[in-house]
Amino acid sequence: MSYEVWYKTSDSDGLVFSHPWNGSGQYNILIYANGSVAVHSNNGGYSNYVGGVNDGNWHCVSLCLDSATLAVYVDGELHDSQAHGRTGGAGTSGNSTNLQLALMTLYPYGSWSGTAGFSVDGELAITRIYQKTLAASEVLQNYNDNKIKIRSMSAHASPNIITEGLAFMYDTGSGKSYRGEPTINYIHHQNAVAKDSYSAYSATSSGTYNAKHPNAIIAYNAAGTQMSGYYNGGVGDATNTYHAHWQLDPILKKPVVVMNDVDAQWKAKWLSTSMGSWASYGKGHGDTYTISWLQWVDNLSKHAKAGLYRRRASDNSNNFWDGQASSASSYNTKLRTWQRVYHTFTTSSVVDLNSTYLSIYMYGHYSPRATVKVADVQFTWGSHPAQFSAEYERTATQGLLDLTNNATIDLSNVSFDSNAQMVLDGTDDTINTGLFSGRNPATDPFTIEAVVKSNTTSGNRMWVDATNNGTNQRLYCAYAATGTGNPMGIQGSGWSSSGVNDTDYHHYIIVMDGSVARLYNNGEAHSTRNYTSYQIQALNIGGRNSYRWLGDIPIFKLYNRALTAAEVLQNFNATKSRFGL
Repeated sequence: MSYEVWYKTSDSDGLVFSHPWNGSGQYNILIYANGSVAVHSNNGGYSNYVGGVNDGNWHCVSLCLDSATLAVYVDGELHDSQAHGRTGGAGTSGNSTNLQLALMTLYPYGSWSGTAGFSVDGELAITRIYQKTLAASEVLQNYNDNKIKIRSMSAHASPNIITEGLAFMYDTGSGKSYRGEPTINYIHHQNAVAKDSYSAYSATSSGTYNAKHPNAIIAYNAAGTQMSGYYNGGVGDATNTYHAHWQLDPILKKPVVVMNDVDAQWKAKWLSTSMGSWASYGKGHGDTYTISWLQWVDNLSKHAKAGLYRRRASDNSNNFWDGQASSASSYNTKLRTWQRVYHTFTTSSVVDLNSTYLSIYMYGHYSPRATVKVADVQFTWGSHPAQFSAEYERTATQGLLDLTNNATIDLSNVSFDSNAQMVLDGTDDTINTGLFSGRNPATDPFTIEAVVKSNTTSGNRMWVDATNNGTNQRLYCAYAATGTGNPMGIQGSGWSSSGVNDTDYHHYIIVMDGSVARLYNNGEAHSTRNYTSYQIQALNIGGRNSYRWLGDIPIFKLYNRALTAAEVLQNFNATKSRFGL
């Protein structure tokens, strides 16, 4: 049998699941106070496995039993296996034939070995019971199939936030909101897409090609164009060796390029960029570009050796004049797991800037002998990889989406860090929501909410401001923390505190309730300002000239009503664990 459970907890004691206690031989998973997973297998007490599973994040634990062995997996990886001392399998030698699992709840009999009840405070997402022993590959497949979906269920898209009256919301931690840094993927047309069915691919009927590539398929890009099979007839004994080819991947559920390098013969994924010359893009010697891709390996010393094959100016010879991928970022850190990797290249001084001979090769025939798989390749300008784009271009208005669909967010005036995450540079970066212009908070109350982090403790900085507000049209706010003065400018009253004291995350809410502006810091009331009837202009995220925010604002919301103190606290509680508040 096999058991699998996805759970999230910060508890330091308790059973994740168990057989009901029957006096002998139950199986269960316990979380120890030190955060380790422990598994009871045969009246012999517990065995510790891996620590850190009570860190408040989602984890998958699987127990796989055959007739003699219990194997324990955490997050798809085998951590230990042991003989369980049974000869009859489940249902014999004391095992309960009426299997009952106690999931994140009180231990069935309330106590064990004189201790308190083993209850666990946390969340469950998926639980499975199999009447078979899962293989390691099946455990890993289950983990990979569910990890993105499960982990996106965290505070990034918490169902506990208040939604009534929500008029605007972005969240850079949500894939539904943050699509990525605006970019152009010049080789988007070289990536395969999923289809309902696939036809077999055969490069040749000669030799042993078909026997060596039994799962080869024909792949198509998003435009419906058939993709190359990557057969290289120029290598020695070509019909009897291994070549790069497309296969349907069971994890990604779409075609990927597989290079089974068991023979050291040349094999590669080849990508025509269809680009213009370097000079036509305004690029020159010394400029950087980045190739990134999804990669799967069965040996961590193996990777796809990617590079741009291009022309040298002096003699028109072609080579990898900018080098080939060799950085640590181009290698996987986990076996048999799809991971996004990349390498940044610097344009060599010897290349011809006017040549359009630009092709990417991803070699798979270098030592060690192993298998490498490649998917979703991207070419972008700059020294870091942008989030993958399956389309040719992700524009400035497609990178960050308002989850309420009430506004279009333009990222033309923001910056991005080395992880392609949005940051505000403290100089001229801002996002204009275009919302609430002409609104009178005395007759039309509303609420502003944000999570902010400053990257500096110098300067006077606003995280929100009403556009070009006059003396009696103020609505802005600076940094606030316990013990600081009032950072709000409301109507005719300016701030009494404008500096920044730390670089921690803060959860701020300003409630304009009709007569009083109430500022909350991390769920607690901080300061107030009274106001009368006046009109504001559209709200800017990131402040205004001379007072720009330098740092991160990963969440921003507007409500068409005044939130209550209880609702403010609810929104803070739904967010705090994500930012360590």
